[in-house]
Amino acid sequence: MNKIDINQSLIKKLKKGKNKIASFILATTILSGCEANKEICQPIQNTTVKSINAVSENLNSYVNEQRMLNYYTKQWGYDCQDIGNNFSKVKMDFNKNIYYCDSLDEFRKYVDKANPTYTDVREAIKNNTSITGKYEEWLLEGLNNLEMKLPDLDLVALYQNIKNISIVEITTEEMYEKIRTLGACFSPEEGKVYIDPTIVDSYVICHEILGHGISTVQILKDNKYIQYKTDMLVLYADFQAAEYNFKYIGFSLEEGKADLITDIATQTVSGGPYDMEAEQLRIFTETCGIPLTDYIKYGAAGLIKTMRKSDINNPIDYIVSVDTLLSSVRSHEFDLPNNSKMESNMKTFFKDYVDDKIKNGENLDEIKNKIKLILENTSYDWINAGELFVYDSVKMEDLKIEILREIDELNKTEKSNTKVLK
Repeated sequence: MNKIDINQSLIKKLKKGKNKIASFILATTILSGCEANKEICQPIQNTTVKSINAVSENLNSYVNEQRMLNYYTKQWGYDCQDIGNNFSKVKMDFNKNIYYCDSLDEFRKYVDKANPTYTDVREAIKNNTSITGKYEEWLLEGLNNLEMKLPDLDLVALYQNIKNISIVEITTEEMYEKIRTLGACFSPEEGKVYIDPTIVDSYVICHEILGHGISTVQILKDNKYIQYKTDMLVLYADFQAAEYNFKYIGFSLEEGKADLITDIATQTVSGGPYDMEAEQLRIFTETCGIPLTDYIKYGAAGLIKTMRKSDINNPIDYIVSVDTLLSSVRSHEFDLPNNSKMESNMKTFFKDYVDDKIKNGENLDEIKNKIKLILENTSYDWINAGELFVYDSVKMEDLKIEILREIDELNKTEKSNTKVLK
């Protein structure tokens, strides 16, 4: 069936006035400038759709329709799964022959050594002829520290990375020209770690190889690339603008996670370049009861699911806000959107966490005490975003006071609304 046939079929369904899938695909086809516009614009004048604008106002109500997602993404060579908030997680890129695993549990199905131990990873370090000298020494020491603190850490991705990666030393100029960064960069797609030996240290090496390598991996299996990352490749649909964009979400939390792992590996306290991202990840996971080891295993997709189970209604918003913060730092944009500043993001996050609990009559003192302990369980007095320049700054004690105050205000408002209803 060609595009014209599909559209004419949808028009017939639409004339019945009840098929919202037909309405949605027809409207978005028109709005996105499909080549069949001329054939479908005239027929819709006599249908239940009065105007394109009228349809566009109701498009968001159709976003969760899996059939719609399949219709569009498969035209482009992708297979996606709806995760809400206009986002769809990419499962397969047929054009590039890449399969994206949902978890390390799914990834381990494609490897020979499904449950490697710390001893296995040590042997892989020693057997990799590209890892020598101080790099070998730093990684072995970091691995020992991780084993003491996180004995149950899932090592399936790290083992594959250590076994296969090549360390490539390049100059500062080459590093910036090739990768637009300084120090080092891990590329799982290439199986390489690019290093500037003039400025690299143990923290940078452990951040790239242990911090990222623990949960960012790609292998070739039966002529197909198998990949797992904690951040997600997603399709984002902006239906008002009739735009569809692929992007990663949770890449900021991936950097924060890498810093949390590196802090343990190097026995450093709040010494990484992604302190604000790491702290917001810590708050997200502790609020929802997710150990760091589980975040590594299930990534942003698992975090979103658990957030929703914890009465957090808009989890993707809070993750994307941290992404926007990091993007602003990387692109040197000082005009950071207010909702992407840590104070604003955390206030909104915790109000989202407690609002349903207050309505359900749960013990407010217990809720506040839990939040108080989470915010006090920090390594920071002040926390900043950016290194050479400060793009955002938060005093943790003040943040705690403000969040608890706003929760009290939310509780008063709910009580007042309840009285009015009675």
